[in-house]
Amino acid sequence: MSEHTELEDRLRTAVHVHAAGVQADDRSLDTIRRRVRTAKHRRRAVVAGAGIAAAVALAVAVPRLGDEGRIDTIDDPGPTTTVEPPSTTTPPGSASTTVAPPPPSIDIDQVLWPDPARELTADPVEAVRGFVGGPLGFSDPPLSPFRETEPSAGEVDVFARGESGQTLDRVASTVILRRLDGEHWFVTGAASPDVEIDTPEPLATVSSPLDVSGRVRGYEGTVNVWLLDRFGGDRVDSDPAFGTGGSQELEPFSTQVSFLATGTPRGALYAEADRGSSTGIPSFTVFPVRFSTDGSDGQPAGSNGSAGAEFRYPPLWPFSSQAEVDAWRQQHEAQGSQPWHLDAEATALAFTTGYLGFGEIDQVVARDVRDREAWVSVGYDPGSGGLATAAVVHLVRFGPGDDAPWEVVGTRDTDLTLDTPSYGSGVSTPVTVGGRITGVDESLRVQVRQASSETPIGEECCLPAGGEDTPWRATVSFSGATDPALTIVVSTGGHVQGVERFAITAVRP
Repeated sequence: MSEHTELEDRLRTAVHVHAAGVQADDRSLDTIRRRVRTAKHRRRAVVAGAGIAAAVALAVAVPRLGDEGRIDTIDDPGPTTTVEPPSTTTPPGSASTTVAPPPPSIDIDQVLWPDPARELTADPVEAVRGFVGGPLGFSDPPLSPFRETEPSAGEVDVFARGESGQTLDRVASTVILRRLDGEHWFVTGAASPDVEIDTPEPLATVSSPLDVSGRVRGYEGTVNVWLLDRFGGDRVDSDPAFGTGGSQELEPFSTQVSFLATGTPRGALYAEADRGSSTGIPSFTVFPVRFSTDGSDGQPAGSNGSAGAEFRYPPLWPFSSQAEVDAWRQQHEAQGSQPWHLDAEATALAFTTGYLGFGEIDQVVARDVRDREAWVSVGYDPGSGGLATAAVVHLVRFGPGDDAPWEVVGTRDTDLTLDTPSYGSGVSTPVTVGGRITGVDESLRVQVRQASSETPIGEECCLPAGGEDTPWRATVSFSGATDPALTIVVSTGGHVQGVERFAITAVRP
């Protein structure tokens, strides 16, 4: 018998001896069955997790082969059903028995929140709090503890909130999380039994107009549907849809959402049952989608001059076309003209104080500047310590290259919103505008502007408003629209200074 054959026989015998001594925990089968049911319910594959667990179990169960070919057997293997993850470090001079697999790379298409390139968290509940309170806009959401559903995966319930702000026993949605890099938690979706989406499916590639259908149960059978820039959190568009029956049973709905993609291929579809009150947390479902990159985003090719599919937003300010951008680039290269176009903060301030005429809003409160997009919070000093934010201006680079200038395309709205007309939609005079506001004794002024005109081409003032997330609505007439895109701006103030908050949207005449 050869030395290798003898060694293999000894190893096989040791494995059999060890396996015979392992006693299964009576709870193991129940645990396995529960996890299988959970996996089927969630439609998530557990093959990778099971493979890793099996590899770890085998590494512990198999006797260790010493440095000199000897077999070190385990003297007293006690009964066990779980195995601690192996250490990734090995003391100097000792033989390694297991090797921890490297953490999987993050599949960014699965991620709703947070942006893997930004600040991350190892606390799953905090990840949910940031998601629900950030992109979805529900402040201080009531959350359940984290529940593990499988290794590196779990969920957190978001409870509904009543009209007076009280937490209800009803679960509004269950947020699904995964630890995609082995350390940090990422939100990958949220589902409510009251809002079921059949079309489109998660991770579908969508283009405008988008057909959305499913079933809803809730206040008057109404569902609100819109798309989000996945990491930016901006609402791309919003369309209401209506069920066909009462509020106690799931009823079918369908709607069509027109939208302008935000320059990123990654979006999210969000649908909520009408909350029935301004302060409640509704039932909601949200999952990732991909925006089409073939130019079918609701904007006709070439509608902003020669930009075509390169620039997917209505061009608000300071440029109206790619031709204007090209002319500035030539002057800047030759003479260094107007370098502030390359500064997102300077462009946001010039837009606010110059184009909109809000001279009192002259401070940058915060900024989030990335390669192609930026969000600049502009505000003022109220004289009571600290700076107050008036609006968060959204900018993108107009055209390719690092020397492309910044263009204002919208605002990220919070307690003063401008939801009607839809972003990027076509309008005619008079135009109905509306949104929501939180405040006391407010006075709203609505203007229609275009980059080629020094003064507004339409204005309506002064609309009394106030309350907690209260709807507002006005009708504005305008004339002389010649630019490819118009800016509709709503502002309010009068407590500390003339203008204290504003929001804008982009439309096409």
